[in-house]
Amino acid sequence: MRPLVLVMLLSTLAAAGDAAAVLAPSKASQLVTLTAGGGCPIAGHTTDTGFTQRATSDGALVPFGIPAKQALLLTNIDVSFTNQVVNDNVGVFLVAGSNTPGTIIAGRVVAVPAGGVGSVTFTPPNGIAIKSGTSLCVSVVNFTRGGQVSVFGIAHGFLAADK
Repeated sequence: MRPLVLVMLLSTLAAAGDAAAVLAPSKASQLVTLTAGGGCPIAGHTTDTGFTQRATSDGALVPFGIPAKQALLLTNIDVSFTNQVVNDNVGVFLVAGSNTPGTIIAGRVVAVPAGGVGSVTFTPPNGIAIKSGTSLCVSVVNFTRGGQVSVFGIAHGFLAADK
């Protein structure tokens, strides 16, 4: 009886390992770190900040676009803002799109902490897939006083084949 239970247990664990397999980069060149700076190329979001620059392994910044037949899988996005009034409500939104108005794909509203400097981190459990030809921007809005807020953002992820 014990050998049968052991075989069943091992079979179940092996199947669970296969079901839990995740998409991951297979080589270092697939890793992507983007910085937000400059205008947003998405129609209707010209006052937002685009993730348009890729940090290379030697620390240089180069223009970034998702290559054809690939997708960018975002795993972590950090957005920081400064010079805000304590306790104001600030909305931080990630927007994806192309020549269309774009779509909010993640967002959070936070109260500005002491010092007027805040940050938001998005760590989507399954990642966020962005297809070639699509841009990613961040919009930060002060809901209490109105108006756009200056931001700094970094996004981490990797490129994968878009099947």
